Amino acid sequence: MRNLYSTLIMTFGVLCLFFTTQVSAQLNVNTAVTANDMANAIIGGGVTVSNVTLDCGTNGAGIFSNGNSTNIGLSDGVLLTTGLASDAAGSAPGNLGVQTGNGGDPDLAPLVNQPLNDVCLLEFDFEPSDNNITVQYSFASEEYPEWVCSEYNDVFGFFVTGPNPGGGDYTGQNVALIPGTTEPVTINNINNNGGNCTPYYPGYYVDNASGTTIAYDGFSVVLTAQISVTPGEMYSFKFAIADASDQVYDSGVFIKGSSFSTFFCQAGIIGFNPNLLSQTTFCTYDADMSVQLFNDVLAPSEFYAYIFADTDGTILEINESGAFDLNGYAAGTYEFYGISYSGEITGLEVGNNIDDIDADVQEGCFELSPSISAILEVCVDIECPEDITISCDESITPANTGEAEITGDPQGIYGSTFTDEITGECPTIITRTWNLVAPAGVPPVDLSCVQIITVVDEDAPSIIADEEITVECDAVDAPTFLVEDNCDSAPEVNVSDSTEPGDCSGYYTIFRTITATDNCGNTSELVQVINVVDTTAPEFDGDIEDFSVECADDVPEMEDYTATDNCSMKC
Repeated sequence: MRNLYSTLIMTFGVLCLFFTTQVSAQLNVNTAVTANDMANAIIGGGVTVSNVTLDCGTNGAGIFSNGNSTNIGLSDGVLLTTGLASDAAGSAPGNLGVQTGNGGDPDLAPLVNQPLNDVCLLEFDFEPSDNNITVQYSFASEEYPEWVCSEYNDVFGFFVTGPNPGGGDYTGQNVALIPGTTEPVTINNINNNGGNCTPYYPGYYVDNASGTTIAYDGFSVVLTAQISVTPGEMYSFKFAIADASDQVYDSGVFIKGSSFSTFFCQAGIIGFNPNLLSQTTFCTYDADMSVQLFNDVLAPSEFYAYIFADTDGTILEINESGAFDLNGYAAGTYEFYGISYSGEITGLEVGNNIDDIDADVQEGCFELSPSISAILEVCVDIECPEDITISCDESITPANTGEAEITGDPQGIYGSTFTDEITGECPTIITRTWNLVAPAGVPPVDLSCVQIITVVDEDAPSIIADEEITVECDAVDAPTFLVEDNCDSAPEVNVSDSTEPGDCSGYYTIFRTITATDNCGNTSELVQVINVVDTTAPEFDGDIEDFSVECADDVPEMEDYTATDNCSMKC
């Protein structure tokens, strides 16, 4: 079925060549270069190269740059492909497939046991000045992910021929291997198929099906090939890549610029346990926040260290033991890296950025592992009591309105405080902000919640009075009632009287209307009936004494007497 599409894909690739070249504004691929140009682009320190040859399809190889704007993990170098090198730039959706017509290769063939097509070879002789040769690369393919575990197992290899320091000779010795194994790097070895074909190494695979800067649907992480050599001896080296079984979908190998050198740098993959766990999580209150890092590097470089950095890449700590204590660091995500370096490098200092690390290719090399993450979570939280409405005569203390609840604190080491902002009247709004308080020695946590307490006055003042009383006419002006309010200490009181006359001026009825209003406008009213009576007789002013006379003629004339009445009314 794939072969039915080969002619269509090839035609489409030619039609779209102009457009593909235009979208390479991020990854730049220059195919107008010579074999010597390509060799010079990847040669680093400690080697002398001669007799360079290139055997690829037309425009099947080139020098790439601006790789830092992509996710391939390499900034510049050489690209060898089984199609068009310029097609590597762009987005992944779509299919890359160009038939170059180049045949097979005797060194590649045993790696997959399938017919090979569209071979691309870069070869040269070299003389090393030291006892080790390394080169870094990433293998990419359009066969991913649909044709994993099939006969379309596109393959590549790096082959060395020359004296073996351990005795004898290397003859087409493949050094492009899965780290720590003797397995070649192929479609069926590096993928995330879940083990449908074995062996497989998903940790080295990058799914790029939705990628926007590299057109291949998948590729490997940056890997390092290395082999021991004898200084001063001559060797031949061959980079080779080919389509397996058919010529439909293309593959490519990105070779890092200046990485073919006598400096060996292999960072491998690091993890938080021997199984290379890639993420760990702590709560900020954990007593033990220590980590011990491990790596899978079987042949360590001259130097290997571990870097602890924030998500911006700022280096916080560096050590060679891989032991770190995260106590005292604020909540957030942090990154760890392994760094392999040899010779002279610069920028590996606390306070610098990961991107500041560099090496002159003639002086040294370095390689960073993929990062792994430690997450410091604020597991603790504070939950406010529910919003509440209370009466103005109730207490606003938390004993009445509710306490904040602290969750996720099994040790019970956190506390809380609150502040109140009081606004308005009738109702009064209390905005109570509860704040989490960390104990001494634990990084402070900026966590808070807000409770709204609404204080209302819905009760009218109470008028305390008898609804009907009887008073003497001289006691009408005496107080006849009392006003109280649950919240207002001095409610407004209005009194109005209306009078209904009685049978005499000393007897009448007062209808007293009492109105009380508190400061929230709650009003109560009482009409009190006051029966006024005059039951007290007038009293003479002074004493009137009895007296005796001998004769009637001796009776004095009547004196004028005065009397006083309590109401001066006649009844």
